[in-house]
Amino acid sequence: MNYFKILISIFFILPSVAISQTQSHLPDTQKIISFLDSGDVYEFSAPEKAVDWYMKAIGEIHRGLPYHNEMDPALKLRVVELFATAHRYIGIIYRRLGRCSEALKHHQQSLRLLEATGNNSKKSLTWSNIGLSYLCLGNYEQSLEYFYRSLRQAEMTSDSVVIARIYTNIGQVHEAQNELQKAMDYYKLAYDTKLQLSDSAETDVPLINLGNIAFRMGDFD
Repeated sequence: MNYFKILISIFFILPSVAISQTQSHLPDTQKIISFLDSGDVYEFSAPEKAVDWYMKAIGEIHRGLPYHNEMDPALKLRVVELFATAHRYIGIIYRRLGRCSEALKHHQQSLRLLEATGNNSKKSLTWSNIGLSYLCLGNYEQSLEYFYRSLRQAEMTSDSVVIARIYTNIGQVHEAQNELQKAMDYYKLAYDTKLQLSDSAETDVPLINLGNIAFRMGDFD
């Protein structure tokens, strides 16, 4: 049995057994959130330091695993969600650092945890991050597969912000393969979707992408 099957069984499957420990042995969700917030402070200025803080959050979760039977269902669910969040944050940092394989590993771990919670909105975000990791690795087919999974979920919830972001990601895959017209089409979809949002600044990135593609295609009109 692999690590994540063990973890999920700890939180959701194993029967409760009385353990004579105090509540102080349980994971402290406020401390976990504090570690995650501290990592966010260094996300761009000192990414390796951010990872250290995210790992501290994971360490706090691990500390409480032996006492899982004392956790009520709400606490178990919250801890798993925070665990998934910590892995997602680490994956984002590693992708930005060009450590694509490590990024993919952490996003896949995040997905396994989220699958135990049934939180489809966060699964959509994680699918998108897995797609970006595959794009980082140059695996375009797998990248598109995960972007389309994420897109289907975002369309079900009519989340225009996420939909526009995924259109941009799909455009990047096609641009990386020099499929410029397809890239242009998806960047245009991203732009049109973001026009529906109240913040006009949201259209800046799609416009830049459209301009870059037009330049590469020699279309200066």
